[in-house]
Amino acid sequence: MLMENNVTTTNFCVIYTPVSDWEFASIKFRWFHLAPTPGEERRLSYYDVDAYASTSDQYASMFVNCPVGAAPPDEFLWAELAVQTPGTGSDHDDMIAILNSAAYAVVDALDCTEESGLTPEPPARWEGTT
Repeated sequence: MLMENNVTTTNFCVIYTPVSDWEFASIKFRWFHLAPTPGEERRLSYYDVDAYASTSDQYASMFVNCPVGAAPPDEFLWAELAVQTPGTGSDHDDMIAILNSAAYAVVDALDCTEESGLTPEPPARWEGTT
């Protein structure tokens, strides 16, 4: 996908089933101008990440600050884990742990760990109110 600022987004990681080339899960990174507001959708689990992190049965999303030279100004680094077979909802914490691990590796490589606020440990659930 070619974005407006000529940045091409690609899958960071794709996991396939062992018996075929059917995609089981993928992790993508891209730049995005706006982070959602935590707490807006009751079906999501939210996590304590600046600027935003949430999970559902099929997706985990994380928006973090990562000002690097090639990044569009004032945009967030958006990481997304997509699982093709939805879980039961009990594995939201596992999904955010997987996504956090990948996102931490990326922000570390981009040298923006301090600005992102990410740590190697998965974030805690967000208990805020809207």
